[in-house]
Amino acid sequence: MPSLAEKILKMVDQGISLYKSNLPGIDLSGKNLRGADFSFSNLRGADLSGCNLICANFENADLTDCNLKDADLRYANLTQTVLDGTVLDGIEDLSEVTQLKPRKPKEKKTASPPKKSE
Repeated sequence: MPSLAEKILKMVDQGISLYKSNLPGIDLSGKNLRGADFSFSNLRGADLSGCNLICANFENADLTDCNLKDADLRYANLTQTVLDGTVLDGIEDLSEVTQLKPRKPKEKKTASPPKKSE
């Protein structure tokens, strides 16, 4: 029976989107995930070290504590991606990452006093 990692590679190879996937802690190290769509996915603690992530889509994905050491992120979309604690060692050039706009931490909302009617 194929492992989860093997199933994911097959899906990526077939162009199937992994949109909203729940894959915390998965080990995909060294794999070819070129063009993979992980938008809105949970990849907390995943090992993507050494992966080919050229043109991958991580828009709104959670990569908290993910290992991206030595990954190729050229032209990857990291719009609103959570990168807290993510290992980025060995990535030589992030200038070619598209839409590198990490999600801002949520601000605590405070209740406003009610407006006085006149």
